[in-house]
Amino acid sequence: MDFGIFFAAFGISLLELSEAGAVTAIYQGIYRGFKPVLYAIAGVLLVLVPTFTVGKYIIYLPLNYVLAASAIILFYFGYRLLRSARRSFKRSGKGKGSEEERGDLAVVFTVSAIEAFEAAWCSSH
Repeated sequence: MDFGIFFAAFGISLLELSEAGAVTAIYQGIYRGFKPVLYAIAGVLLVLVPTFTVGKYIIYLPLNYVLAASAIILFYFGYRLLRSARRSFKRSGKGKGSEEERGDLAVVFTVSAIEAFEAAWCSSH
């Protein structure tokens, strides 16, 4: 085992999962509850459990298509995050609708799953 590669993969994986944690912390601050944390944990587990069980086959996925799809999805959810934050500052103190909350929780879930996939990709190489 090459410890340099191990520590580099560990550091990048830690960075990717901390990005998911940052998005989760933002939405937890907005909703003042543990729903965003639960959705983030579900998104990460959705990716990491299969990765640790059949992880050596992840390198056979077409990287260019995966990265392009991830970039589009992350751009869309980043845009939604900015819109949600702007609305939250405008209407601080007012209640939110359940449809908007579901959309925001979907953002947390998807960003967590994508970041976990990127972490799994780094640790598999």
